[in-house]
Amino acid sequence: QIEQFFLLQLKRLFPFLIISFVLIPIIPRITNLSVTTSVIIIPYIFLTLITLLYSALLQSVKLFTIYSVIGVVGVIVKLLGVLTVPFFTIKLLGVFIFLLLSLLITFYLSRLYLYKNIELISQKNEILSKRIRTILLSREFLITLFSLLAITAFNNIDIIFVKKFFTYADA
Repeated sequence: QIEQFFLLQLKRLFPFLIISFVLIPIIPRITNLSVTTSVIIIPYIFLTLITLLYSALLQSVKLFTIYSVIGVVGVIVKLLGVLTVPFFTIKLLGVFIFLLLSLLITFYLSRLYLYKNIELISQKNEILSKRIRTILLSREFLITLFSLLAITAFNNIDIIFVKKFFTYADA
């Protein structure tokens, strides 16, 4: 039920995905990123949203060990991208490919393990029948959401500042 709700929300965000691809030429001017990075970052963000759902579901059913193992596998795949830098003409292309591959592997393994064990999990846990919308619109959830967004923004503002106002070599 949560998965269907989340995927429905992502389908509603699909027009924003199309708009964001149209905005690719503007992104390098605003952020001082390369065009290649701008092209890769948009699918990366949307894949991250989808992958986070399954990672959160694994944690919510208290499968912390498998979540950690999948996370370590994802990090190893990301780190393998660094080894590909000498083999590509566009130096960061290999890194980007492995970043996307890491997300896809994390998504696949999380979803696979969750569906494989969902019957066991549902037999052990009693599902509460609260509506998802009431939870997502509750005051506590919104305060937590905006607090985490603000913390994330403050943690990344220096990187955005450096990318915007310094040259590529200095950044």
